[in-house]
Amino acid sequence: ELSATVSDIHFNGNVKVAPFNSPVFSFALKLNQLNLSKWSDLIVSDGDKTPQHSTLLKPASWNLLFCATTPVVYASGGGGRSTRDPLNDLSIRDSSLAIEKVYYGPRVLTNLTSNVRMQNKILDLSNLQFQVDHGDHAGSLTVDFNRPQPGYTYSAKLRNVDANEFLAENFSLKNTIYGNLSSDFELHFSGSNYDELTRGLVGSGKLGIAKGRITSFSMSEQVATLGKLAGMNLGQSGTEFEDLASDFVIREGRIFTSNMHVK
Repeated sequence: ELSATVSDIHFNGNVKVAPFNSPVFSFALKLNQLNLSKWSDLIVSDGDKTPQHSTLLKPASWNLLFCATTPVVYASGGGGRSTRDPLNDLSIRDSSLAIEKVYYGPRVLTNLTSNVRMQNKILDLSNLQFQVDHGDHAGSLTVDFNRPQPGYTYSAKLRNVDANEFLAENFSLKNTIYGNLSSDFELHFSGSNYDELTRGLVGSGKLGIAKGRITSFSMSEQVATLGKLAGMNLGQSGTEFEDLASDFVIREGRIFTSNMHVK
């Protein structure tokens, strides 16, 4: 029956820790909300004045999202700080996390749930589910801390997501493509900030958009004329389609599509 409030985050549930010399965590926690953009304000930096008997260990390479899953506080004996990496001894088993709302920039994830496990400095978020942009997400995320920069493997299935909102939030393509978006993909990336993560992003998957509309094309007048002759409406109202499907590959900061079909 653990219950607490930190800033505007209220959580409740239960936590088990044993033994202290090599801690194994088991928890089931529910949070009302988590704003990842503000989470850095709750993390103690080395320059902060804090009691010497308690130190929040925050490896500089941790992504803020994963700090949220393992808010571990260790006591240091003799008033000094331990230099040992806390992840070497940290284990998480049989744990679960539920968050009503997660805010990250313009994105809002609702009803997030996940199983949590960590062993040998590898964090696994399995059965990761939430709603985003009026659609559903199911997938998994693995974070490997056995390297200078954390390595991530992310697999996901998106179903019936609002294409316009999803593309505007993630790719700055606002008011360009409308419809119900579904996608299966797997991504691999590493780094400690957004630029590093996106620069080394590689992956592949399949994308589909049903009952949609493309509002405009950046086409020359001649090509637009050919499109009209083919029966396509390339005016301001855009082009409606019944179904759009494509494979895609991500590498070198670009998305390459192939095997695209439009009905």
